[in-house]
Amino acid sequence: MIKYLSRRQQNGITLIELIVAIAGGLIIFGLILGILIRTTAATDANILKATMRQEGRLITNTIAKSLKQFFPSGELAQAAPTGATHFAENQMQFRSLHMAKESQPLQYLITNRRDAKTQLNRVMMESTLLGQSVASPSPETETSQQALGVLGLGVGDVESEVRFRYASAFEMLNPQWVVALKPGAVPRVVEITVIIRDATDRVEPVTITTSLALPSSKEQL
Repeated sequence: MIKYLSRRQQNGITLIELIVAIAGGLIIFGLILGILIRTTAATDANILKATMRQEGRLITNTIAKSLKQFFPSGELAQAAPTGATHFAENQMQFRSLHMAKESQPLQYLITNRRDAKTQLNRVMMESTLLGQSVASPSPETETSQQALGVLGLGVGDVESEVRFRYASAFEMLNPQWVVALKPGAVPRVVEITVIIRDATDRVEPVTITTSLALPSSKEQL
């Protein structure tokens, strides 16, 4: 009888030890799994953040390149009629003969719009080939060939927004910024701020800011 009880006690202790070992293993597995999940989430967030920075730099560089390429000194004021330029906080419109064919000016519009395909807010560029030759004495209807495209990579749940500031005057070498100019006015410096957001709010927004010097109004007259 004593030997039987002793065996049951030994068997009971072994079972308890097994349960404790299993419980301990589950706890350790849970801790490791939690670390892996957090590490994976952090990696995904870092990758998304890098993609957003790349998107912001790409959009900023494209806008800056467009301004340099389509805003030459001396041509805009001579080629474009009053009202052809428009510099506001959330959009910019300008004309130029650069990349034009047969002396027909191109008009560019950079603005924020909702992408019809993804329903996400993104920076877009629109170019229009005007139906008016600069050599013609009277303006004609702006008829032709529009192309609207999303700036940047335009992938995933990434949204983009652009904001502009303009400086036409300086005080002690400091630009006097405004968010809009009168129609036809040309700034000396443009500040481009691109904001990239994750539509799912997994990471904080990324902001890229750069400034670009343009020809002064006097140089264009």
